[in-house]
Amino acid sequence: MVSDGATNYDASAVRINVDMYYMHRSASVYMASLISSLQDDWREIGDTWDQLKIGWVGESSEAADAFNERLRDVQNRLFGTPDPADTTKVETPGILDRVRYGAVVAAANYNAAEHAVTDMFDAFVHAIAGEGEGEGGPQDSTMPPITVDYNTNPFPAPKTDG
Repeated sequence: MVSDGATNYDASAVRINVDMYYMHRSASVYMASLISSLQDDWREIGDTWDQLKIGWVGESSEAADAFNERLRDVQNRLFGTPDPADTTKVETPGILDRVRYGAVVAAANYNAAEHAVTDMFDAFVHAIAGEGEGEGGPQDSTMPPITVDYNTNPFPAPKTDG
């Protein structure tokens, strides 16, 4: 559907409500634990698969190798590419870790915004409290308003060819 531009956009009913502490805890603790558990299960499936393909010959062996290669590719995309120097570390993060990291960063951003707004209102309240009753401050002007008479232009008229 294409908008003709006549529709007024009204976002007054839209509300984003985020529990940043729960979001951070879920991403940094719960998701990490689930990803680790899933990775262990996936590794066990891969190890079992590697043991099964030993007895295959001919075309079934080639099909098993192709399947195993696709399985490893999916594993690397999900969990990341292992670091050749240290197998307990990841050289390139997988999509699951990237999603988890994105949620952690989003929670930190919500937290920073919340603190910035709170600090701003605290400073505002302290500034108002420091004003006092208003005695001795600058006074409003009692001069008449500025008026302009456009009929008496002090600037010369522009030259015309003629």
